[in-house]
Amino acid sequence: MASEFKAESPDARLRAFVDQHHAHAIILLDAEGRVVDWLGGAQPIFGWSKDEMHGHTLERLFTTEDLERGVPADEIAIATASGRSPDDRWMKREDGSRFWAEGVLSALHDPNGTLIGFAKVLRNRTDSRGETVLLDNRIRTLEDDDAQRRAFFAMLVHELRGHLSALANATTVVERMTRSDAQVQAPTVLMARQIAILDRIVGDLAEMVRLRTGKLELAREVVDLNEAVRDAVASCEEQGRGRRQHIESLLAQAPTRVLADPARIQQILMNLITNASKYTPECGHIWVQTSVEGDEAVIRVRDDGIGIRPDMQARIFDLFTQDADAKEMSQGGLGLGLPLVRELVQMHGGIGVTWEYDLHLYLRRVTLDRSLYGTPSQHREHLAALLLDGGNAGTESSDA
Repeated sequence: MASEFKAESPDARLRAFVDQHHAHAIILLDAEGRVVDWLGGAQPIFGWSKDEMHGHTLERLFTTEDLERGVPADEIAIATASGRSPDDRWMKREDGSRFWAEGVLSALHDPNGTLIGFAKVLRNRTDSRGETVLLDNRIRTLEDDDAQRRAFFAMLVHELRGHLSALANATTVVERMTRSDAQVQAPTVLMARQIAILDRIVGDLAEMVRLRTGKLELAREVVDLNEAVRDAVASCEEQGRGRRQHIESLLAQAPTRVLADPARIQQILMNLITNASKYTPECGHIWVQTSVEGDEAVIRVRDDGIGIRPDMQARIFDLFTQDADAKEMSQGGLGLGLPLVRELVQMHGGIGVTWEYDLHLYLRRVTLDRSLYGTPSQHREHLAALLLDGGNAGTESSDA
């Protein structure tokens, strides 16, 4: 028998494969698109027998919706013109049920190039379609939830700002009217301090909403990071004095100019310094350092505070994330400060966040050669890094 089969032609082997292979429906059509052979898994997949399908077009396999759209004729036309027509769609069985088919209709030609028919090969992939639909539904649900959250936070910010403004104005009036009354002044100062904290939280939340809705744009210009650090440290000195902390700036001698939004650079620096101050004990130290390392302008914010546990370092820049062990020092923060820093730095061209001894966030740096000193020159663009480190190696500070 083996020798007899060996002597069979390749066509016989192909026929044996087609008859025994039921994973795919293999359908041969004439040049007019009528079934001339019904092979492989065609009958198990669709339910019609070879005799029932012989001489019919494939229209009975298509759903009513696809028939109304003229899909069968389009498929034939595309295969005729281009040689093949991919076919991933819902199709119909003899019993009226549907399944998701993945396949292709190919045009067949004789040696002279004359169209002699078509071959349609497909398989049932309802399983994968179900998974795809499930994933699509999940994505849509998440997108809808995210849109609702953004709308909620935008409304919340609007409402809170209105109420905070009224409270701030009332506190200012009370403070002016009772300056001579020490008993009233103490709680008034406390109220003003708490309102300022709430105002900062609402401000960070508003910025995050603007970032997530794509409404925040950068106004880039050449920024001297040394000057930016001086301004940020000066703005934070009062907070530091209140806790008897020493905030020191260590500035590079070389130019540290970058192409950035000066207001956002200040926001980044003040968020980091404020965060360091919150998690540094009284009489502690905070250092803000600039340096030039190759083609990189570098800022490091360091402190001798409580640091971040190693298991929190990978998540501390996630929205609303705080170290539970340090929550009593958070002064009412929601975990918005560091995520906002990350988003702002990435808007400036950030390409990654990695924890080692420092946190690396990247900016686009502009080197202007001699043009900054009065001599015109073609400026070049380089990749620069803003390295943010909140403490000793591996134990950086926690988030606002």
